[in-house]
Amino acid sequence: MNRALIIAFISLSLASLSSCSNKRESASSQLESPISKNTFKPVEISGWIMEMPYHVLIGETLSDTEQKSLKTSILAVFSDINDTFNKFNPNSELSRLNRLKAYEKAPISKPLADMLLFCKEIHTLSEGRFDPTVEKAMQLWKGSLEKGALLDKAQLEDARASIGLDKVHLDKGIFYKTADNLAIDLGGVAKGHAIDLIADMLRAKGIKSALINWSGELCAFGEHPEKRAWQVMIPAYVKKGVKLPLENQALATSGDYLQNWSVAVKDKVMTFCHILDPRSAWPLEIKPKSTACVSVAAKSCILADALATSAMVFQDSKTLELWIHKVKAAYPETSFWTLQREGVSL
Repeated sequence: MNRALIIAFISLSLASLSSCSNKRESASSQLESPISKNTFKPVEISGWIMEMPYHVLIGETLSDTEQKSLKTSILAVFSDINDTFNKFNPNSELSRLNRLKAYEKAPISKPLADMLLFCKEIHTLSEGRFDPTVEKAMQLWKGSLEKGALLDKAQLEDARASIGLDKVHLDKGIFYKTADNLAIDLGGVAKGHAIDLIADMLRAKGIKSALINWSGELCAFGEHPEKRAWQVMIPAYVKKGVKLPLENQALATSGDYLQNWSVAVKDKVMTFCHILDPRSAWPLEIKPKSTACVSVAAKSCILADALATSAMVFQDSKTLELWIHKVKAAYPETSFWTLQREGVSL
């Protein structure tokens, strides 16, 4: 992998951050560095869910019974996420709605309706760069790229016709869409939403200090037992990672390094990643000066998650910087860190 990347630090309000990589999604963030001797060690509740690791550190003393109870409650949150938002679960509410024909109406739960309304807000804020209706288009692209080919003209037209959040309608608890081939992928927000729900659940149970990590999406509240902010170490593309304190904040990262395909086009090779620009229905091309990685800190993880996904589609650094100023006008508490590539090699 070519690790010669240029780091662009934009609107820093925490500590310097070198952005990062993970085999699954977002940042691969290590929870905390070793703590001092003779200091209470946080209680860890961890496991794997939906093929991704989760770690919850509690900065308080808990009995075995309390730990088991919290783990049961954490798994209940993940179960709700799987049953409602997971496109890979054929029995989820989202999957059932995705199978509807155009104008076929069905009731929609409040959690899923609220999520789609949030997506519409970010769609507007991102100037169309965030759009969860890219599912069918990305399926078409993956099928073609895995064979080393681009979509032909007819396939590209089909991909474009399948995208459009304006084709998704919510009316008094009823959902319908105006295109048969439209399908929704909430991968850009569901993980962050899960983190927020777990944090809310812990607070409701009286927990005053915790650090939550689901495969790189993070949220921290309260103090570490050492009477300091919780810290995360994010392995950087560059050689050195740095500690980032999280104080009642969430952190999410999106990058172009998770899935890549190279296609020979005439006299050159083009490399694409798994992130698709919904305005053009083309996956992002990895090239010199393109955005490789974006990390966002925000008050909620769902917001950080959505903004990081949106920012990746701004492949021009100047346009991205202008948009970040626009976002900070709407959400002053947010901070962004971006990485631009020097070269194409992965």
